[in-house]
Amino acid sequence: YRDKILIKQAPSLALGNAKKELLHLGSYAVKSFELSYDYLINHTEKSADKGHKTEGAINAIDEELTRYLIDLSGEQLNQKESEVLTNILDSSRDLERIGDHGEALLQLTDYLIKKKVIFRQIWYRKLSLVFHRLYDCEGKRKMQSLTAVYYFIFQNKFIPITLLTIYFIK
Repeated sequence: YRDKILIKQAPSLALGNAKKELLHLGSYAVKSFELSYDYLINHTEKSADKGHKTEGAINAIDEELTRYLIDLSGEQLNQKESEVLTNILDSSRDLERIGDHGEALLQLTDYLIKKKVIFRQIWYRKLSLVFHRLYDCEGKRKMQSLTAVYYFIFQNKFIPITLLTIYFIK
């Protein structure tokens, strides 16, 4: 989606492509979270391996999208387009952070496995309930659910994460 020629010739189209790339990045962030959750619950090595690779892809896409948006910001954009560009940039950073948290959860799970920590069944049921809220809602409620899942996992370390713009720029 990141066609450099469009930046100079058709900045509005380039911005539209940046939105598509943000949605692509969002799908990787969700996948990262799903893989880290699967590894935490099922200790599936394949999920951990894919999770690490997904984090690498998230970082690469975020860097490329950020460079693309910086180049695009130097072009003539109207007020609304400038706001959308800023929102995409902010959302890209948020999604990259979700990937970082997915990676941290993979590392935490490695530690728990190494130390042979076993949680009571109620903990798994509660985590599962919170996690599945993600798939039972849309838009802003989904982002609140994602924040709740991370709050539950990291308990005393509240980590504010947003997916705000990704749902509002489509």
